Amino acid sequence: MRQESPSFIYIMIKLNDNITKLKGVGPKTAELFARLSIYTIGDLLCAFPRTYFQYPPLWKPYEDDTPLQTQRGSKSLPVSLLARLHHRLSFKKTAKLDLAFTEIILETPAHTPLELIWFRMPYLRQKLLPGRDYVFYGSIKNDAGRLKMEQPEIFTPAEYEEKRASLRPIYPLTTGLSNKQFEKTVKAALLELSLESIPAGAASAEGIPAGAASAEGIPAGAASAEGILTEGSTAGTPQLEYLPWDILQRHGFSSRSRALAHIHFPVDFEDLKDARTRLVYDEFFQFTLASQYAAGLEQSIPNPLKIRTSEYF
Repeated sequence: MRQESPSFIYIMIKLNDNITKLKGVGPKTAELFARLSIYTIGDLLCAFPRTYFQYPPLWKPYEDDTPLQTQRGSKSLPVSLLARLHHRLSFKKTAKLDLAFTEIILETPAHTPLELIWFRMPYLRQKLLPGRDYVFYGSIKNDAGRLKMEQPEIFTPAEYEEKRASLRPIYPLTTGLSNKQFEKTVKAALLELSLESIPAGAASAEGIPAGAASAEGIPAGAASAEGILTEGSTAGTPQLEYLPWDILQRHGFSSRSRALAHIHFPVDFEDLKDARTRLVYDEFFQFTLASQYAAGLEQSIPNPLKIRTSEYF
């Protein structure tokens, strides 16, 4: 019988903790996750993304005005606009909502104006400062000849390049639960369990403290250069590994903890493939193991009662 390490036992217990043990998850949020049959931290980590998204290359209007030409048609495609603010945000307050907006002049030959609009976000007046460059991600709409971008995401150029370095997970959702909230909760679960860190670029101000992920996305000493934890590792990181070291080496598998982290936050599609390959192997292995165990329980039991068939037939 295998002797489990304390870290393995610890992590298995934590996986069965209620999702409300995570920072930022209260009873109301837990109810939203319950609609998706997610009750524990383990349920959350096994709720894999349905697809992935990568931010597009930066659009610099002074180099290419193709996105503006697109707006003259029927389609409105999302773009990542690099622009500089020249004015502070203005505000309009109505009985129903607070409206924050500003206008930028795109550096095109026609000096085209573009209106940026946010709803219920008054704090942006302190965040967005005139004279600085920002990246705005959203869809440009043509509203009776006026170009508008509503609720665009905001990044500094450096933050955006970091975001583009990794894939963003897109989860199955329910009414009241946003993808951003789901993503933030998964990050909190990975940190709570101290699994191998998420890739650099996935960590941001959206719930991950600065410095939580190393440049390679793995804490120093937590993994080998190939991203595989050895059986005798003493890095102090709780391990979720049950396969022998030689099998991991033979097949080139990542550790299970790394696969769980990177199936949610892959660096690129090759990284996603590695994580998926490991988790698919686990699924088939566990199914085969369960089938063999069930087959082993089947055995013939002698019947102590002897019946003479001639008496009845």
